[in-house]
Amino acid sequence: MNIEEFVGSALEQIASSTNDKNMEGHTFMVSPSGIDFDLAVITTNEKDGSSDKSVKGNIKIAGGGFSSSSRTAEKHEIVSRIKFTVHHRSS
Repeated sequence: MNIEEFVGSALEQIASSTNDKNMEGHTFMVSPSGIDFDLAVITTNEKDGSSDKSVKGNIKIAGGGFSSSSRTAEKHEIVSRIKFTVHHRSS
């Protein structure tokens, strides 16, 4: 799963679950200081085994999926950590 999909899905699920619980008579709200994310991401660069050309480069959430291929390729992965806060602004 890429970062856009993960963050978008997480924000949608947080909003949906707090709205659902509020309709059930509970009072929940997201902190005015925002929603903190602390993500482990994997940057992958892959080269086709038959040439020196880079085939693809992706940034994915760690543990976000598995792919397999039968072709020969050289693959380099770097795991990094990204921390950020998403603030909500009422319109």
